[in-house]
Amino acid sequence: MAMSAPDLSAELPTSLSTAWELITQFVALGGRHVVLSPGSRSAPLAYVAAVAHEAGLLTLHVRIDERSAAFVALGMAKADPSRPVIVAMTSGTAVANAHPAVLEADHSGLPLIVVSADRPFELRGTGANQTTTQPGMFGCAVRWSTDIPAFAGVDGMTPADAQATRNAVNRAVAYSVGSVGGPRGPVHINVAFRDPLAPSSEQREELVRRAQRVRANGLDGGTVFVSSYPPNDASITAGQTRNTDVTHDVIDGLRTTTRTVILAGDTAPTQIIDIAERYGWPILAEPSSGVNGAAPTIAGGALILARAGHPISSVYRTLVEQVEHVIVVGHPTLSRDAIALMRRAPQLTIAPDHRVQWTDPTGTATAVIPFSVLSPHLRSATAVSTDATWLSRWQQAGSDLLTQLSEQLDAQEQFSAPGHLAPYQYVRALVASVTPQHILMVGASSVIRDIDRVAPVPACVQVYANRGLAGIDGTVSTAQGIALTSPDRHTVLVLGDLTFLHDINGLVIGPEEPPVSLTIVVLNDNGGAIFGGLEHARSGDPALLERVFATPHGARIDDLARGYGATYQRVNTPEDLGGMLTVKPAGIHVVEVVTSREERGNLDALLSQ
Repeated sequence: MAMSAPDLSAELPTSLSTAWELITQFVALGGRHVVLSPGSRSAPLAYVAAVAHEAGLLTLHVRIDERSAAFVALGMAKADPSRPVIVAMTSGTAVANAHPAVLEADHSGLPLIVVSADRPFELRGTGANQTTTQPGMFGCAVRWSTDIPAFAGVDGMTPADAQATRNAVNRAVAYSVGSVGGPRGPVHINVAFRDPLAPSSEQREELVRRAQRVRANGLDGGTVFVSSYPPNDASITAGQTRNTDVTHDVIDGLRTTTRTVILAGDTAPTQIIDIAERYGWPILAEPSSGVNGAAPTIAGGALILARAGHPISSVYRTLVEQVEHVIVVGHPTLSRDAIALMRRAPQLTIAPDHRVQWTDPTGTATAVIPFSVLSPHLRSATAVSTDATWLSRWQQAGSDLLTQLSEQLDAQEQFSAPGHLAPYQYVRALVASVTPQHILMVGASSVIRDIDRVAPVPACVQVYANRGLAGIDGTVSTAQGIALTSPDRHTVLVLGDLTFLHDINGLVIGPEEPPVSLTIVVLNDNGGAIFGGLEHARSGDPALLERVFATPHGARIDDLARGYGATYQRVNTPEDLGGMLTVKPAGIHVVEVVTSREERGNLDALLSQ
């Protein structure tokens, strides 16, 4: 039974009443997780969230580093994008530390709600301690933002103030999950609190009583306006005109244009698999696309695109040159070769879904049609095939390249000492060892590209990556958020040494916090290997490349891991690495694999021939 009206007892100070309305409305709308960093101005949120946690209304997670806290919340939203997650912090620079996660949530379309505590409005611009202009701090990266004032008075809230606070949460949730139009994404609630910020013992007891009543009786969820996004009749041509005829023209062209390729980036809609099977179209899928291992997904697709640019790879170049139409789903960002395919495609259709803005870095799209519009049209249309071998030729080419690659890697391994292998051998062993019980989180930079190139992900494995802006920050914390949301699975994070060091504070978890089971595989080549494959490596100054790009660090991964309270083990062979994944750890277990950037360079040269 839902309570028909909120409890506006004057026994609570206004600051705690405001926090109560905010947190309980979030719960009423389906919120389950709050990630909090400690602070004084945010104390009302901390007291209410802690009581709600004790009553079983939500799960509270505390992290001392606001940047890590925000990425933990991001990971939770990534694992279940239907439910928004709150990350809350105190005023001042604490809020700015959430900005990297907000940007990633913006470009990935994830429902992250930043709740920043603030001092009363009249203190802004006065030089008051820990006070800055927080409203608007995240600029255009948030879908919606609001500034809840420090309501006047000490005792309780007026009904109008309480309703205004609940309405703000209604809107925040609605905008974050994309239910009022526009893509999903982050929102910002800035809320000011006046003293007193802490409850007395009697007020603490009142909070507990309220939480118990909510546990027993529930709360009204309020109003969330629901509409579809994108509009079901909308299509956009390169000229930005909306015209439903465009959709039919593109569909007719696709039905009769057999040599179509689907480029599936991060979080692609899985319905694209059925469409590809229906028309015999190959899918070139990134590891975090969610469509790997499907029948039309080309194992070795990244190798085909890479070899197509080589002067002696006539078979692969011919195959790519025969592409007549490219359909882009998800958010492809990994490969310059994939971007080149988009640029040269005679017809390029971008099919965004409600999670992301459309991806057209080449500016050559001939049509942009929401996937929610394109999909039913393609499913209902009659497939017309004039080249029944199109898909099989891509499959054969990918298979041939992977066979060649396997032979090259095996030969390389025979002549390499332990600890001097390129990461390719290890990522092959890792991907071959994961099962449906595993969740794989992959760091940015070289590691995800290694998997894309040499270790096709099987269909049974769920893969996550921060591909919105593809930064290396917050990766350890994001994986924690995923693991906390999926406690029955074995979450494995594989990342490079720089990515690990960048979020080393993510290993700090208090003894009272919900436990995290996470295996972290660190491929340590003492620096940034990705720059060795970019144009900077051809600058002619190896010393400069090493210092300002590769940035060797000499850090002791074992000491760091143990110092932060994680368990540690080093493995020296790919087989040992595979064996490590059979046991789910009780906490955080760091597995170090020492690899060689020199061996990577030698093998890269071999693979490019």
